[in-house]
Amino acid sequence: MIKMKLNENILNNSKWYLFPFFLLLLACPTEDNPPEPLPPGPEDYIQEGWADLSAGSHEDALDNFDVALTVDPENIEATMGKAWSLLFLDGGNTLDLMKYLFEKGVSDSTWSADAYCGLSIVAFSQGNYTTAITYADILLSADPIYVFEYFSEIDFHDILLVKTQAQFLSQNYMDAYTTLSSISDDSLDPANVESWEINGISYPSFESALAALIASVTTEYDSGGFISYP
Repeated sequence: MIKMKLNENILNNSKWYLFPFFLLLLACPTEDNPPEPLPPGPEDYIQEGWADLSAGSHEDALDNFDVALTVDPENIEATMGKAWSLLFLDGGNTLDLMKYLFEKGVSDSTWSADAYCGLSIVAFSQGNYTTAITYADILLSADPIYVFEYFSEIDFHDILLVKTQAQFLSQNYMDAYTTLSSISDDSLDPANVESWEINGISYPSFESALAALIASVTTEYDSGGFISYP
């Protein structure tokens, strides 16, 4: 009798052990029932976006960054990518949007330099010259030899030109000349008429000679094409 009860207990207990085992078998995927694929993350779209931007395919870059933001609306890298794509597309009607997007990057240690670079250019384009100078100073103070990683032809020269032109258009001519002197070997003296000559052409005033010098240096360095000299 004891032996029968022991067998009954083993049989009854086996049911409890076998039941979760069968559930586990049913839950395990088979070749006929593969697991659901994970939804795509934003990373692939972001990398494609930067590749497009570097190749000059700005509309494709914008499309990729937009898709990445659809997947992850708070992704800061995709946000910066979209801002830069819009900037390269020269969308004068999207300056406010660019400003909004770039502002999201200023507090991020990875993207703050790029954000301030973009904000300085946008502020200049909007005619907010004092703000453009402020953003340029913040960037150049943090990174005096700044280079935009995804389009290396944009660098500190461009930002110095933004600052120079903003100072010139604010009629701070000596400040503009001082800033420009850091990337130009030409010498101008506001008190010396003979120095008001640029590229073999004499100018009637220091201001007009400075404008010509800014134009000359801008032509040399403005590879992005978004800085219009005075």
